[in-house]
Amino acid sequence: HWYTDYPISLIGKRQSPINITTDECLLNNRDLQLKPLIIEYPKQFSGLVLKNPRDDKFYGWRVDVFNDIDRAVLSGGPLEHNYRLAQFHCHWGKTCSCGSEHTIDGSYYSAELHLVHWNTDLYNSPHEALHSPNGLSVLAVFLKTCDVENEELTKLTKLMSKIKYKGQKLVINESIDLLQLLPKQRSYWTYNGSLTTPPLWETVNWIIFKQP
Repeated sequence: HWYTDYPISLIGKRQSPINITTDECLLNNRDLQLKPLIIEYPKQFSGLVLKNPRDDKFYGWRVDVFNDIDRAVLSGGPLEHNYRLAQFHCHWGKTCSCGSEHTIDGSYYSAELHLVHWNTDLYNSPHEALHSPNGLSVLAVFLKTCDVENEELTKLTKLMSKIKYKGQKLVINESIDLLQLLPKQRSYWTYNGSLTTPPLWETVNWIIFKQP
């Protein structure tokens, strides 16, 4: 019942998540003129902190990225500015059949990975960008259960047993190749939306990969 504390959930104009109806989506063409999406992540990322969120807003985990230089930058596509990676986290549900936040033609995926970037051209910190226009851009990756293992994701899930309780955290000592968390096929849907958890600010440009 977020609407009691956050009325924007009822009166907001661009609340997330949404159901993407594929038949109603516009195709990138000469009218839209979207630039190529550029994802510049270092091949080996270190200095990450894995956290068990301190609240009940979602099932999942979060990894904070501590870097004060543009080592992990998102630009191009629908974006008019440069964005730096601040954190990434995962949402899942009670069952594998309904874990994602966004849906495609009414169907859920098992889980949804969000890589959250903040606008370094306009703002001085992630906190400032969080509640400011064009402050955030989030890459969303759908996850599904299958027999093929993602080595980088497995590194993270193996560490989760060490943060069983809310508020626990640990430094990830081994390097992570974040590009391996993204699909090889980079076609995507995009729309202007909001944070999916309180305070639900409508400051997010969503880029949702079609391939899980």
